[in-house]
Amino acid sequence: VLNGSASSFFDDQRGTLQPTDFDTLNFSEGEDGYLLFDPSACQNAEPNGPMPIFSLSPSDLRLIFAGISDDASNITLRDFNPARNQLEFVERAPGDSLPNVVSVRLFERGSSRTAAAIYSFKPVGSSSAEDHEERVNRWLRTIINQAGRAQ
Repeated sequence: VLNGSASSFFDDQRGTLQPTDFDTLNFSEGEDGYLLFDPSACQNAEPNGPMPIFSLSPSDLRLIFAGISDDASNITLRDFNPARNQLEFVERAPGDSLPNVVSVRLFERGSSRTAAAIYSFKPVGSSSAEDHEERVNRWLRTIINQAGRAQ
């Protein structure tokens, strides 16, 4: 829900955009967005695919994800919740006045293995599922390149 202009929604402060709640997220494949998540863990969502699993600890993978915003001027780490191991990013595509959101939540899966739930969406303005899929795949390629290998 928007409170005020879109600029206050995405400004450098906290704005009105709330972090993604993966536990209660409503999403169906084919909607404008792209979700990788464990189907058994989300009661209200139909993910586009399973969570990727990386051969890294949650803290190491978190640093790599956070590094994406350090390396790209159009990506900002907007929020980090250490208790939930969740990061919220805003990505501004060239020529697009309204940004996209990429939410990432990390789940430990045994010794030095971490699964990443990833949700790309655009809360204001138009977008396509294909644009979000390409974005998530681009992010995954970056993570895989920096992590060395994914399982």
